[in-house]
Amino acid sequence: MKRSSRIINKNDTALVIVDVQEKFYPYVENKDEIKNKIIKLLKTAKLFSIPVVITEHYPKGLGKTIDEIANVIKEIPIIEKVTFSCCGSGDFGFSMKSIGKKEIIVCGIETHICVAQTVFDLLENGFKIFVMADGVSSRNSVDHDIAIERMKTEGAVISTTEAIMYELMENAGTPLFKKFLKLVKD
Repeated sequence: MKRSSRIINKNDTALVIVDVQEKFYPYVENKDEIKNKIIKLLKTAKLFSIPVVITEHYPKGLGKTIDEIANVIKEIPIIEKVTFSCCGSGDFGFSMKSIGKKEIIVCGIETHICVAQTVFDLLENGFKIFVMADGVSSRNSVDHDIAIERMKTEGAVISTTEAIMYELMENAGTPLFKKFLKLVKD
């Protein structure tokens, strides 16, 4: 049987990490869980050679990407932006075009501002979007919850880190599975 088009396809996927920065990371809910999920997915992306795009919103004022994530992404250039939607940045648009993937995993902060606006613009431009519900956060749960519901209503697939990881893995009968399982358990 053929594989469902509702399941993420690792060969046509990129990971976008939105604005996990020093100045407002301390104020988002579940910050440590969010950070750990993003790191787990970053390591999974590396395992499967999935391209990663990282943004920082006005880093002069809001700081750089938090150290724990920056240490995992040393070789990945960070795109600076001043628009809330990543799609408002020409560099982001260029990166997305050069990567050439149509399925995008989105995580980061804040759910109701930069994440949601990026998701809406990516959807508008024909991308299939997978939002990690446990990899996005806001300063308060109402904003987060409403944004998740709104993104779902607009056509984004709402999932979790572990579900996405297993969809990318596809099966246990590969040499990568032991490395993958270690990532899941971390």
